[in-house]
Amino acid sequence: MRLVTALAALALVVGSSSSQSQSAPPMNWQRLSPPDGGFGIDMPCLAPEKVDASSGRHTFMCGQPIGVFAVTYTPSDISAQLLEKLPQAMARQLGDRLLYDREGTFQGYPGRRFTLFDEAHQKFTSTIVVATGSRVYMIQFVSPQENAITFDHFNETLWLAH
Repeated sequence: MRLVTALAALALVVGSSSSQSQSAPPMNWQRLSPPDGGFGIDMPCLAPEKVDASSGRHTFMCGQPIGVFAVTYTPSDISAQLLEKLPQAMARQLGDRLLYDREGTFQGYPGRRFTLFDEAHQKFTSTIVVATGSRVYMIQFVSPQENAITFDHFNETLWLAH
């Protein structure tokens, strides 16, 4: 449950950083592939790394006019049961409404894709969580409007080196 709390806290931080203005999807995607991260993904801007020493969570976040993009990984595992309950738990903890939730696999690893809606701030949070057995990866896009095209481009560039 500590992992759920940490992921929900991250979603809250990402959500509070999102911009209200709208524009076309960013065009200058850049590859983020930290040496010890075990992943690569295209980000629309340079994303500095922040490390939470107590949890080992690594966060890369950047804001654009259309929203905030974030990637995190935590050196831990998550059970299939907890992964299944994660979207509802995050929605409850954040006070958001769960709009979409689907189980799936990513490069053979179990994962979930879900969208939360923050009615108070009129923001959508699109999330993918993948558990590799040694790490939990989460990518998020927070925007004032549901923007599946931008989120799809973001998540389609993710690859795991595990």
